[in-house]
Amino acid sequence: MISKPTNAPMSGGNYVITARALYALVNPSKHYNDRELCLLDGIQLKQTQQISAKPKCRLFPNPANESATLSYQLGGDATGVLTLFNHVGQEIARHELNAEETSFKFSTINMVPGVYYLKIRQNSEIIDNLKLVIIR
Repeated sequence: MISKPTNAPMSGGNYVITARALYALVNPSKHYNDRELCLLDGIQLKQTQQISAKPKCRLFPNPANESATLSYQLGGDATGVLTLFNHVGQEIARHELNAEETSFKFSTINMVPGVYYLKIRQNSEIIDNLKLVIIR
C-alpha cells in the first residue's frame, strides 16, 4: 500500500488515487509529479493550457437589431482586425481596431437576420472568436 501512491495514476487507476488520499492523511505535504511518473511507465501526458477566466472580447447586444458593439482589449500598441463572416464562412466585412480604444460600434442594418461569426486578430494571432445573432 505504501508504494502504490508513487505509481502512475494512468496505469494504476483508482487504486493509486485511493492510496494517495489515504497517505495524505499521514503526510499532507507529499507531492506527486504525475508527468514524470507516467513517463516512467511509457505514458506521455498532454500539456494542459491555461484558460483565461476573463474573456478578451465581448459583443453586445446579442442578439442585435440595428447595431452591435465589440468591447475588446488589445495588448501593446498594435492594431487589431475584426473580420465578420456569414453562416457559410464568407467574409462580409473587415474593420481595423485601434489599440488605444476599447470598443468598436458597427451597424447591422444591411445584414439579413441570421447567425454571423466574428474573428478578432492582433498581429497574426487570433484573440477571440464570437457569434452574433441578428434579429428584426
